Order: sequence, then structure tokens, then C-alpha cells
Amino acid sequence: MKRITAIFLSMILLSSYSYAGTVENISLLLDQIGAALRTTPAPQADLLRAEQRLQQVLGLVQGAPGPVPTPIPRPDYKQLSCVARDNDNSNPWVIGIKDLQTLSITKIAGTLFTSRPNCEASVAQSKRVFQTQLFCVSRDNDGNNPFILLAFKENADSLRINNFKSVTDCYDMLVKMKVLGTVALFCGARDNDGVAPFQQFSYNSETHQLNKGAETFQRLEDCYAGLK
Repeated sequence: MKRITAIFLSMILLSSYSYAGTVENISLLLDQIGAALRTTPAPQADLLRAEQRLQQVLGLVQGAPGPVPTPIPRPDYKQLSCVARDNDNSNPWVIGIKDLQTLSITKIAGTLFTSRPNCEASVAQSKRVFQTQLFCVSRDNDGNNPFILLAFKENADSLRINNFKSVTDCYDMLVKMKVLGTVALFCGARDNDGVAPFQQFSYNSETHQLNKGAETFQRLEDCYAGLK
């Protein structure tokens, strides 16, 4: 088997020869491989690896593209965090995006909370949909009820979606939300007041647009049942 491997590696050096000489040498090497296979015992696993490599060589000779290398994933140097609104490590707090390369922080407008735990709870409960992060934040940016769903996407204006009577109702919506690729499906109050009748909503992260369904429901459970 060592002889087979040596023969295979030597094929890489053939590029320095003339075309005719290269073809002749390849034919000779193939004959030598055939002879080695008939006279030199080798484990089945080694033979399978040799076969795979020879198939790659055949593809190279026939002009077939080689295997596409797996790209190295680019690290995500940005993370969500809670920062003091006035940079004084005291209340109130807002949600920010921290760049771990520069340590700079971009504060997200409309995400004020009266305490750090409340802010961190919103970050923990938030949901990622393609290029958008969805947060539950207070409608009046004071940390109090009612709450809304904020769709934040970099380099775009944030969307303020529907009213919820409490932060608990908003968190419950995020749990029940159905995500299909770039689209998030969920239910909310038709009249934007947190109570029945309810309506289905569709948010598309790619287009950063919100659509509403025509059908209404008296029970929130029925609304979500229609999304399954």
C-alpha cells in the first residue's frame, strides 16, 4: 500500500514534463498501480481511499471541477447587551449592540427599561429572524405597559409592531411565533389594543415589511391554530 501511495504522490510532479511525456508517464504509472494491486496485499480501507483519490485524478484529467473547499465561518463580533442610557452604570437602561473588535456600543432607540434586569430579560426573550432582532419594549419608551414588538434591523428604521397589554403577553407571543426562513408569523390584536378580536401578522425580514391577514379571531388560541 505504501508503494501505491508513493506512486500516487509522484503523479503530482508530472506537470513539469511535456504533454506527450506526461501522458506516457501517467499511462506507465497506471500500469504500475495495476501491477501493485495484483501483487501487494492491502487493507480494504486503504484500497477504498486509493480508489477515491484516483477518481479525483480522473476528474482532474477530464476537466471536472475539484471539490469546493468548505469556507471558514466569519466570527460574529457583535453581541446584544444592556447599557446605561446615560453611560453612568445606573437606571435607566437600553439595549445596545457591542462591537467586540472596537468595544463601541450602538444604542437601539426606543428600548428604555427602568432596570437592568428588565432590560436583560428583553434581550434573553428576543428572537432572531434572518437579519432582524425582535424585542419586546414599552410603547412609550418608559419601561411600563403597554408593550410593543420592535423589529430592529441594522441600516433600516425599526418597525413598531402591535400593542400588548403587558410584557408577559408580548413574551408569550414570541414563544408562539412561527419562523419560516426570513418570515415570522404571529398573532396580535386587530385594533392594536391588546384584546380581541385577533389577527394574523407576517413580518418579512428581507423586505422589512409587515403584512396582516384578513381573517379575525375571537380567541388567541384559534388565531395561532390557523398558523400551523
